[in-house]
Amino acid sequence: MKFLVVGLGSMGKRRIRNLTHLKAGTLAGFDLRADRREEVKVLHGLAVYDDLEKAFAEFNPDALVTSTPPDKHLPIARMALERGKHVFCEAGTTTE
Repeated sequence: MKFLVVGLGSMGKRRIRNLTHLKAGTLAGFDLRADRREEVKVLHGLAVYDDLEKAFAEFNPDALVTSTPPDKHLPIARMALERGKHVFCEAGTTTE
């Protein structure tokens, strides 16, 4: 299974470590911040993206692991669901 971790801050990095430990599948990351992308690329050897559409097109994940602030969860989840992808979202979502 292919997982795209969306948001590479502390929770995103924790989820990468957990999924890696579980040998859950192939991972990639998305974040708008270059420093976070570079850290994940160097420490975990993952493909990283700064454009979510490009991540969908090139990596083609089976599931998204949402690790962003809660106010970003719903738009990301909708984007994934519209493409037939599974979504993990730990915290609650807010309405638009």
